[in-house]
Amino acid sequence: MKLVLYKPLLRRQYHLEYRYYLGFGYLKAYLAQHLPEVEVEIAPDAQRVRAAAPDVVGFSTVTEMWPHVCDLYRRLREWFDGPVLFGGPHITALPQLLPRGNNIAFMGEGELALKRVLEALLAGAALPGIDRPAVPGIAVWNGDRLLSGPPTEFVEIDSLPPPADAPTDVFPLTTVRGCPFHCTHCVEHATQGRPRQMSAERLAALVIERHDRFGTTVFEMLDDVFLVSPRRLTAFVDILDRRGLLERLEFIRVSLMAHLITDEVAQTLARMNLRLAGMGVESADPEILRRFKDGVVTRAHLERAIQACTNHGVGIGSSMVLGYPGETERQMRNTIDFYAEKIHKTSFEYWETYVCQPLPGSTLWNEGLRAGRLSPNMDFSTLRIDADVAHFDTPWYYDNEHTLPRERFLGILREYDLIRAGFFVRDAATIVAQPRTDVFVRQYVPAGVARRMTLQTLRAWKAADGRPIAVFGAGKHTRKIMPALVDSPVRIAALADDNLGRVGARMGPWKVVSTYEMLSQDIGAVLISSDMRQDELATRLRPLIEAPRRLLTIYQSEELSRRAAAEPVLQEVELAESR
Repeated sequence: MKLVLYKPLLRRQYHLEYRYYLGFGYLKAYLAQHLPEVEVEIAPDAQRVRAAAPDVVGFSTVTEMWPHVCDLYRRLREWFDGPVLFGGPHITALPQLLPRGNNIAFMGEGELALKRVLEALLAGAALPGIDRPAVPGIAVWNGDRLLSGPPTEFVEIDSLPPPADAPTDVFPLTTVRGCPFHCTHCVEHATQGRPRQMSAERLAALVIERHDRFGTTVFEMLDDVFLVSPRRLTAFVDILDRRGLLERLEFIRVSLMAHLITDEVAQTLARMNLRLAGMGVESADPEILRRFKDGVVTRAHLERAIQACTNHGVGIGSSMVLGYPGETERQMRNTIDFYAEKIHKTSFEYWETYVCQPLPGSTLWNEGLRAGRLSPNMDFSTLRIDADVAHFDTPWYYDNEHTLPRERFLGILREYDLIRAGFFVRDAATIVAQPRTDVFVRQYVPAGVARRMTLQTLRAWKAADGRPIAVFGAGKHTRKIMPALVDSPVRIAALADDNLGRVGARMGPWKVVSTYEMLSQDIGAVLISSDMRQDELATRLRPLIEAPRRLLTIYQSEELSRRAAAEPVLQEVELAESR
C-alpha cells in the first residue's frame, strides 16, 4: 500500500523548508517503525500526488487553506476513488466539514489513529460502525450521519522515532505536545490536550545521536511551547555539558512563554548557545494581554523576560497581534510603541505583526460563533495567519469593528508604516509568490547586536582542538561587525573573499586573501560574514569545506528573506516617486 501525504501551504517558498512538513516526517517515521508494509511519500506539490500513483491520499490542513484543499479534493476525485484522509487543526475543530464519500477525518494527534486506519484498510475492513467507528480519534460519514470515534490515546512521546527525511545540517524536532496554557486565540490546547514533554534524557540522546551519526551541530526546536518545565531545560543542558558538547552545538530557536523566563532560565539558554528565544508576546497593553493569555502573562513578565535575555546575550524574536475584540486605539498604540522602543534598546532581532484571527477551536472562535459573527460556512481564506505586513490591506477577517472600525485600524497601521501600498489580493492561495516584509526588522546591524550574534556563533563552533577559523566575506557586513571580530575569543587566521578586486586589500587587522589561500591554511572552520548573500555563499563553499572543518553561518533563513525583501520594496517606492 502506498500513502501519499500532501500539505497545501500559503506561500511557495514554504515548500522549500522542511519545518512545514515536520508532522509528516513523524508520521512517516512512526509507520516505518510499526507498519513497514505501507510506503509513505511526502509530495512537494499537487502534481506529484498523481504522479506517485497512491492507494491512499492524506491532506493536512490549516484554516486559511481550507478552500484550497476543497478545490484540490474535487480535482483529485476526477481520477482517484481511493480513501482520502484529512488531518490537521482545521478538521480537528470542524469534523462536520469532512466531504461525503470515501473519506476519513483525523482529530488531534495522528500516529496511533493513522496506524489503526491503515491496518483496517489493509485487512479490507469497513470503518463505519453502528454508532461510531471502531478506531479512536477519527470521524466518518455513514449516510447522513457523521460518526465520531472516542478520543484517541496519546502516543508516548519518548518512544517516537526521529522524523523521517529530516535534514542533517539543521535538524528540526518537537519535544512537547499539548499545552498547559489557555491563550484565547490559540488552538493548541484544544487540539493537542494536556502537555506531554520529552524527557531531558531522551532529548539529549536524540541530539547526541544526530551529532555522532551525521555530524549535526545545529538544532531547531519547533515546539509551540518548548519551556514547560525549567527543570527539564537545566537537566538537558547539564547532560550536554557533561558530554563536552555545548561548545560544539547551537540551537537556532525555541518558543517560550514570557512568564517562565527568569534570569536563571536566560542564563541556561545562553549556556546552550541559543540563537533566538521566540516569545509570542501578542500585546503589551495590560488588559488586552490579560485577555490574550488568560491572565497567565503580565506586562511585568514581558519586561523581565526581555531584560533577562538581553543581559545574557540571547536574541529575541517575537510577535504582536493587533485587532483583538475590544481593543481600543490607545491599547493598540501601546503595543506598537512598546515594540518600537524595545527593538532599539534590547536584544530584539525581529518581531512579526499579525491581525487577530478567531481560529476554529480557539476561545475567540467559540465566542464569535455564539455571537453569530462566525460560521462553519464562512470564507476560511480570510482567517489568514500570515505575518506579512504588505498584505494588511487585503480582506482579512476583522473582529473588532464595534470598538475600532476597520478603516481606522488600517489607518493606524499605515501611520506606523505597517502597510505597504500597492498590494491587494483577494484569494489567499494566489499570494504564494509574494515576498515577506517586516518594517521593524533590523535593516542594519548595530555593533552591539553584531557582537552578540558573532560571539555566540564563534563560541558554539569553536574547534575542539583549538584551531583558528577563517571569516569569508569582505563586504559591508564584515565592516559592520568588525569590532566583534577584532575582540573575538577565537583566533581568526584569515579574512577571505571570492571577489578578486578585494583580494590583497586590508580590512581591520587582516589582509584579504582568496578562497584558495584561505583553504590552504590550518583552520578549523569558515564563518560566512554576509546577510544578503549568506545562503548563496554557503551553497558555493559547502563542497569545498571537508571534515573535520566546519562551515558556519550567522543568520536564520527567515531573517535573510526579510532582509532581501526590504530593498526591492524601497526601490519600487523610489521609482514611483521619480515618476
